[in-house]
Amino acid sequence: MFAKINTNNNTTNEILINQSHIQIEKGIQLYINKIDAKKDNLIFIKNNFCGLSISITFSGFWHYQSHNYALVILSQAGYSALNYINNDCGKIFLKQGKQIQNITINIENKILLKYLSYKIYEKLKFSQTIANKLSSNFIAITTKELLSANATNELFIKARAYDLIAYELKMLNDSYKEPNLNQDDIKALNSAMQILKQNYKNPPTIQSLARSICINETKLKLGFKQLFGMTIHASITQARMQEAKQLISQKELNLAQISKELGYKQQHNFTTAFKKYFGINPSKIKF
Repeated sequence: MFAKINTNNNTTNEILINQSHIQIEKGIQLYINKIDAKKDNLIFIKNNFCGLSISITFSGFWHYQSHNYALVILSQAGYSALNYINNDCGKIFLKQGKQIQNITINIENKILLKYLSYKIYEKLKFSQTIANKLSSNFIAITTKELLSANATNELFIKARAYDLIAYELKMLNDSYKEPNLNQDDIKALNSAMQILKQNYKNPPTIQSLARSICINETKLKLGFKQLFGMTIHASITQARMQEAKQLISQKELNLAQISKELGYKQQHNFTTAFKKYFGINPSKIKF
């Protein structure tokens, strides 16, 4: 998510910014970021590109809030965030303490179309948040190598960046593989998704959901995962967490009220789910 940081627009006396920028090729930019905040602070970011942003945090914690969209990215050590960016600008909030070590690779649309099917590309354009996940061992090792690399060893840096790009684009291609489902199945599963989005506060059981869309439970569970790339439970959690993020940013309800609003019987269940999904306790988010 880190693009080129304009130090003229940021309080550099309180933030130590060490950023390297390398053009991997035309349409692919790599940013290697090492940032120290003397106290809780923020920096302003402007992303003058349309495409996929791969942001991998090796150490530290930060979160980004868009000025233009309902987009909030939370990241901490060991997490990778994939987001579709459309000429966005916003603020990155920094926590005092451990140095933020992050690499960000921004891939423009024209490059994405070379390596992703048009159907997958179209899905990405309307996703904003594509993934916020624990980094694999491969990602963690490659990120550490990039952070430690000598800036003059450009060939090595580009090679490792291409390794990360190839890995993430393969994961995207695999996750969006066309399911072996007929049109009636797809129509029924889309209906199931709509039911879950509308009823995430009090979701139906698998049995009642299958009955309502006229397919058996096995096809519902397997087909749902094939078509949407997530389980039914994960889709409910995603809907709840995205709504939670919005409610917290509005600052109109406390966490107990938000928990109840989202259908959780106990606040600690909401807190646990939120921390597992975003990697941070909801009480520690600042907007």
